[in-house]
Amino acid sequence: MGWATGLFRTGPESNEELRVTHSPGGSDAFARATNEVVANVSERLSSRASVSASAWRTTDATSVFNGLKSNGFSLRPQYAIRTATTIALEARSYLFDATTRPTPSNTGGGFGSREDQLGISISSNVRQYYVNSSAYIGNVKRSVSQAGQGTVTDRTPRNYWTTSAGWSGVGGILEVQTRIEQTRDRGGFVNQQSSYGIRAEQIVLPWVGGIRGEGDLQRVNGFGGDNSVIMRAGFAIPLTNGFAFKIDAERNSIFRSVSGKVPWIFGARFEHALTVPMLRTPGTSGYVYEDLNGNQRREDGEPGVPGAIVRRGGETAVADAAGKYRVAGDPKQPVSIDDASLPDGWSASGAGRGDLSVSLSTTAEVELVVAPRSGISAVQVDLSKAHVLARDSAGGEWAAMMTGPTTATFQSLPVGTYKLDFDLSELSEPLVPRGPLPLLIVTGKDSKSITITLDPRPIRMWSAPSKRGSAQTNDAPPSSKAPEAIKTPSRP
Repeated sequence: MGWATGLFRTGPESNEELRVTHSPGGSDAFARATNEVVANVSERLSSRASVSASAWRTTDATSVFNGLKSNGFSLRPQYAIRTATTIALEARSYLFDATTRPTPSNTGGGFGSREDQLGISISSNVRQYYVNSSAYIGNVKRSVSQAGQGTVTDRTPRNYWTTSAGWSGVGGILEVQTRIEQTRDRGGFVNQQSSYGIRAEQIVLPWVGGIRGEGDLQRVNGFGGDNSVIMRAGFAIPLTNGFAFKIDAERNSIFRSVSGKVPWIFGARFEHALTVPMLRTPGTSGYVYEDLNGNQRREDGEPGVPGAIVRRGGETAVADAAGKYRVAGDPKQPVSIDDASLPDGWSASGAGRGDLSVSLSTTAEVELVVAPRSGISAVQVDLSKAHVLARDSAGGEWAAMMTGPTTATFQSLPVGTYKLDFDLSELSEPLVPRGPLPLLIVTGKDSKSITITLDPRPIRMWSAPSKRGSAQTNDAPPSSKAPEAIKTPSRP
């Protein structure tokens, strides 16, 4: 009899999971392993930084192997450079060992492998356009041993770089991809394999009304000069009552006919979609709505967002015509909106449960004006190192970029009201924002601009010391009154 237990803690800023499973039959009884321990942790360190880590270990035994062991870990710190741009570092390691059972004709032995990798990745999206790139360096170590004999090991460097960029929307997905992988053998010879391609999925063809096309083109330059080209294309033609006719064609240079030629392979099929009743699993429902006033509460007059995609773990749902959604999964986990499914200019306000708000983003400018000193010429200060921050009522923080000598620009601010904060510690001249500071109010697509006056520190002017050793400054305003006579008492 097997058993499993788990400990979970879910919060808005952190998630922890520990799961232990014991299955006496192991993989022979269609389980993952005889024993399995998995731990996952994710923590948001600030509004921009987060870190996640995982570790696992499994042990198993089968009729062929009397020992199967695997373990590994990964650590991934991540930082949001901007709202839609993140950079991450990742370290991961994986180990696998297997020991075979001896047989009358074989004394048994073992083999295993270990792979260690260190990588960096960056991802960004602007409206419906996105780009992802990652690069990893590492080593693969393999070992083989025979019972009663020594162990043979081989260590090979393995590095690769992959990038994808494309467009995603209700009209389909269009993406270009590339991947380059390098290994080096024991003699020091470098082997390189590369692949380049473009793919399209569910692309609407407006000139033939309702027909969707898909396809991909990929070229692979393999190790040792072996090259291949893969082409695939297809169309889906909607008919009536949920029926559709699909036709596909594929050509792969790896496969050749008896004559040595590379043939085209064609396929056609009819499809029919049916809606069948199902048992509704526990989940969360709510609305994806336009937060027109930025208060993150749904109010009358704030419409829903049809077609918005929401996610919870591995579960996905699409909002209907009124913006309503229902997504399955663990109700303790938050629900997030896929920004790529939102209309241009709109972005999600964050993960949550129930109603989810999206807000319109716009640019805002803060003009910085350095005030002159009283009675002295204007103060010349380089403001390129000034830092201007905007904070909303929920504690979210946005940073402006200096786009001009005196102009700080917020590239994408959601609708709402923001308090401004300044870090001027890196300037050559100490400056102080003149209060009270106005609020930055963002209401729509139109850019906003406000002006902030920066006051320099006052200068104290000292006159020559008087006979009594005292000194005067020009800080005190001159008095218009004549000095009063000092009365001294008369002697009797």
